Amino acid sequence: ERAEIVNVQQLNRFSEGECVTPELLKARHLIADASRSIKLLGDGTLTKRLTIVVHRASESAAAKVQKVGGTVELIEK
Repeated sequence: ERAEIVNVQQLNRFSEGECVTPELLKARHLIADASRSIKLLGDGTLTKRLTIVVHRASESAAAKVQKVGGTVELIEK
C-alpha cells in the first residue's frame, strides 16, 4: 500500500497549536484518503507549533516539528 505523503511546509496552513489528524488533512485537501497510511516528510520549513498525528515521519520531518515546539504522534496500524 502506497502511503499518502505530506511535507512539513504544507502544514503551515494550520493554526498555531492545532492538532493535525488524518481527517483534518483530508478536509484541507492535503491527502485524498484518510484511511490510508500517512507519512510526514521534511521538505520545506515549518513555522507553527502543531501536534501532528500520522503513521510515519522521517527523521528530518520529526526534527523540524520538534524544533518549533510541536510533537509528532504515531498512529499504530
